[in-house]
Amino acid sequence: MEEYNFNGMTYMIGLGADLRNANLNNVYLANADLRYSNLSKSSLINTILTDTNLRGSNLSNANLSNAKLINTNLRGADLRCSHLTNTDLSYANLIWADLSGSNLEMADLRKAHLAGAKLSNVNLQYAILSYLNKDSTTGTSNNGLGPTPDGLMDLSNSDISFADLSYARLSGANLSGSKLLESDLTGADLSYSNLREANLRGADLREANLQGAYLDDVDLTDAIIDDGEGKHYIIQ
Repeated sequence: MEEYNFNGMTYMIGLGADLRNANLNNVYLANADLRYSNLSKSSLINTILTDTNLRGSNLSNANLSNAKLINTNLRGADLRCSHLTNTDLSYANLIWADLSGSNLEMADLRKAHLAGAKLSNVNLQYAILSYLNKDSTTGTSNNGLGPTPDGLMDLSNSDISFADLSYARLSGANLSGSKLLESDLTGADLSYSNLREANLRGADLREANLQGAYLDDVDLTDAIIDDGEGKHYIIQ
């Protein structure tokens, strides 16, 4: 644990740090070890947390708007009701993390790992989730991600409208009651996912895998699909 002065306040930074209600705006914390720390209700606007280890930490009700969490380890972290507007979470490890009720509008989650994560009642409008849960080589440490588990994502009752979910791996995910208006689901793996009462009006589902998906009461008005033979249709 080391002592730092940020924004006129002194904080102890390290494993298990108590940073509740802290003002950490515009701070550089890349590569820091903050495992199992308490950052609930803290403000981390524009903060750099690239390659930081926040495994098991409490970030509930924290404000991380415009922050950089590229390749950050958030495995099992508590991010309930957090503000992540325009936050860069690309390549982040969010396996088993709880993001329920959070605002992720315009967030960048490309190639992030969210197996087993809870994202119910989340705002993901205009977010980038392309190649979600796809194994990739980033050239960085990957924070000990290891084998990706097959835990199921809970995205029920979330607003994912106008989002980019192209080639995302969403097999078995719970998307019941979610809004996916005009979202790009090109090439997405939605096999065995739960899409009951989901709104996919105007969504692009070309090359998407819907094998075994639950589609009861799904609204597919104006959605684009293909027939598996290269022909595309707009559902009227």
